[in-house]
Amino acid sequence: MALLSQSTEHTLDRAAGALCGLALGDAMGRPGRGWPQQRIRGHFGWITDLAAAPVPRPGDGPVGTMGSATRAAFQLAARWPQQLRPRVPARPARADGTSLTAHRLLPVGIPCREDEAIAASIVRLAGSRATATALSGAAMVAGMISSAVDAPEGSTDPVFLAAHLEMGMRAAEAIGDRGAPDVAPSVLERSLLAREIAVRAPDDQTFLTRLYDVVGVSKAAAESVPAAVGLLVRAEADPSRACVLAANLGGETSRIGALATAMAGAVRGRAAMVEPWRAHVEQVNEVCSVSLAQQLLAQRS
Repeated sequence: MALLSQSTEHTLDRAAGALCGLALGDAMGRPGRGWPQQRIRGHFGWITDLAAAPVPRPGDGPVGTMGSATRAAFQLAARWPQQLRPRVPARPARADGTSLTAHRLLPVGIPCREDEAIAASIVRLAGSRATATALSGAAMVAGMISSAVDAPEGSTDPVFLAAHLEMGMRAAEAIGDRGAPDVAPSVLERSLLAREIAVRAPDDQTFLTRLYDVVGVSKAAAESVPAAVGLLVRAEADPSRACVLAANLGGETSRIGALATAMAGAVRGRAAMVEPWRAHVEQVNEVCSVSLAQQLLAQRS
């Protein structure tokens, strides 16, 4: 097998970092998923490692198990480009304004480079039930990841975050008025607010409290996608720090953690993650982020 160039190795590490980060952030956030922030503090103090949920829930599995949305994202990655059509529901479904679309379609940022291509793939794969807000959030996350994967060698410094987020915002704007209409705050404006909170907070506890109280931590795309952006900025794109912050945030910790850690992994790479965590998560879930990333990068255009 021919040796990869150094540049190709870095690109592969970032693409694999996005996929591995998706799984790690999901798994790290599962113990306190759905709990208020203060309940997490009272029960765990401060979550610092992969752990089991205090009360087992359906689908939890062993420590490190990723949830159904992350499994769907890995399935999309494994079947790309064959799986380019959404499944048509047997009966009409209610409009979905949650961040499920962003979670499930996150791998789109690896094979797609241009903002219009990202937006078109998101719209096509999401199906008719996704709202404009859900599509906007999904395009923003995928666009940010695409920019990070494409960044020049040596650009893992958090100073480059602004440029990556700008690419994400352009992809979100490319969605336009597509998607089921909904009444929700702007994902872009709330992401800017989350970024400001992340930059101004004097310490992590204050940051998490402000993010929880002001931006929100529900499944709604207008809350969980901006919250993930805030975590990304606060962690300075360190995926290991991002997943720990997310686990202690409260609310949809696994969803928000998955999005934030995937974006951080795309910036810093898979190698930046705590090695025992990434190895454990990939082993428990029987996935290989590197091989899937290679497959997706081969389709990048």
